[in-house]
Amino acid sequence: MNNKWLQSFITVAQAGSVTAAAAELFISPQALLQQMNLLEEEVGSKLLLRDKKGIRLTVSGKEFLTGAKQMLEIYEHTLMRCGLASRAETTVRIPASNNVVVPKLMERTSAEFTRQTGITVEFVPDDHYEQWFEDFMNLRYDIIEHHTVDGLCPKGIHFEHLSDVQTCYIMSEYHPLARRKSILPEDLEGCRIMVQKNAGNLTAYIKLYLDSVGINIQLDYVENDRFAVIDGMNNFAIYSGTEEIAQGFPGYVGVPLDFDTHVQHGFVCREEMYETYKPFFQIARSVNEELKTKKI
Repeated sequence: MNNKWLQSFITVAQAGSVTAAAAELFISPQALLQQMNLLEEEVGSKLLLRDKKGIRLTVSGKEFLTGAKQMLEIYEHTLMRCGLASRAETTVRIPASNNVVVPKLMERTSAEFTRQTGITVEFVPDDHYEQWFEDFMNLRYDIIEHHTVDGLCPKGIHFEHLSDVQTCYIMSEYHPLARRKSILPEDLEGCRIMVQKNAGNLTAYIKLYLDSVGINIQLDYVENDRFAVIDGMNNFAIYSGTEEIAQGFPGYVGVPLDFDTHVQHGFVCREEMYETYKPFFQIARSVNEELKTKKI
């Protein structure tokens, strides 16, 4: 069945007018009517009725409209999967990360993945973390490094768990809370917190959690990746990472957040591409464990 006919039928049904639908499809009303006649011949049933008020669907037409939408959705999804599979045969696109640990993980994982599969890993420089997932959903990337809470991911997305990330607050070593072994939510009441703009979803998760338990905080979003200027007594910065990562920021300490929110770190791909990228995830887990053991 001609997919153009299906799209034309859906457009006519939604517009309620051949003239309006033809204008939307950039074809003449006569050409559109010819398509509908051919479609009805193939279906073997009258789908549309014309009267002074415009176009209305027959009982068969209403049934066909539901099926037509499903058929087009399957067709478009299949084309997308074919495109992904074709691209995955030669290159995997991943956004570059400015995390102080991830580049080592990516470098080792990518080299071994290429050796095993012959597929090249292409890193696309991108410093805007909150844009990554949107770009991923729009097919700009094949795999992304990501954080999630309690394993939650949108439908159709596979989250490959690498490790639990003990989220820390990085703050001046002179801040009173820096002497704590961990920070409770109530410790943050009334605090003014500097937040890295590209901290992305992780910041949103934590802010949502604090709001849910009634903790009032002020978030100040800053561009500076290294938090060069922090008021040692009043401000401190939020950053996703282990205490080892926090120690990479001279003059700061990292104190774990004692939250109920369970943050996980890992890689994301589309469900249908999981088998293709499974070797990548297996290698990443192995390399990640080695890096954690060596504290590199």
